[in-house]
Amino acid sequence: MLCFPFARLTAFRPQGDDLLTCAAAWLVSDAALTALFLLLPKGGAGGSLPGRAASAAAGGWLLLSLTALLAGLADSLSYSFPEFYAPPAVIAASAAAAAYCASMGLKGCARAACAVAVVTVIVLGLTAAGAADSFRMERIGIGLTADGQAAFVRQLLRQLTASAEFPLFILLRGQVQRPERAVLTRFAVQSVTGGGVMVFCAGVLGRQSRSGIPADTLSSYSKTSVIERFDGLILLAWTLCLILAAAALLIGLRQCAEGISKKAGRFAVPGAAALCAGGAIFISGRLTSSGGGLTAALTAAAMLLAAISCPGRKATSSECREAI
Repeated sequence: MLCFPFARLTAFRPQGDDLLTCAAAWLVSDAALTALFLLLPKGGAGGSLPGRAASAAAGGWLLLSLTALLAGLADSLSYSFPEFYAPPAVIAASAAAAAYCASMGLKGCARAACAVAVVTVIVLGLTAAGAADSFRMERIGIGLTADGQAAFVRQLLRQLTASAEFPLFILLRGQVQRPERAVLTRFAVQSVTGGGVMVFCAGVLGRQSRSGIPADTLSSYSKTSVIERFDGLILLAWTLCLILAAAALLIGLRQCAEGISKKAGRFAVPGAAALCAGGAIFISGRLTSSGGGLTAALTAAAMLLAAISCPGRKATSSECREAI
């Protein structure tokens, strides 16, 4: 669950909005979706006709989420490194890597994600420590604008739309011990890490933090006696988080397919990876920011569909920390 927000954080583009407003929107979005997760029923319709229909609808939503995630990867790389990476090759390689990770199963993928989440926190901490000398409290409020309310709503809708991890976790929570504790721990870690990085970027970059990719820009200000620049580490952490997030979506798609037919579940991972990679290549470079409340409402609808299709099995031996 942490790989999703960490990937969004390291590639986040404010698009003209100040980072304090963005941080507040992230916090409210996460709090609302966490509360909705805790309120939704734990059981589902299982293999009944309504359950199979809900599985198909939830799977369709996950397909769209995976396509948008792969297209966003190519879009952000093209933004940071223009004319260096070929978007089709990047998308195809990422989809193949995600399919391989998904083939390890939920437990194996979760163990890899634990390591990546820890590495990402360390990289962000080292980046902040390297730029600490450039931090100024007076710069934090420089980026505040008069249309703060409009910016807050814009960023809130954007985060609600991008939070694919919540519907996915509802689909998979029957295989996780103490899912409520997992989602609350995710909320606490993401709030501290995400909010801290955004406020720190605002204090270091000032007005410049409203454009570009703040986390990537911050890496050029950071250096230690051992590492001159942190660009490569930020890129590594971001790519690993994205690949494991994509793998988690593929695991969720496989469960949706199995909810419809056991035979369909065998081919769900490679088929979904190929389909979404093709769709991402088609729309790559044509992305626009999501701005509608209807689009954001799809996240809540997907969480409800996932709750209906979730069979409500008893927890297996998977550890809560792996889910986190």
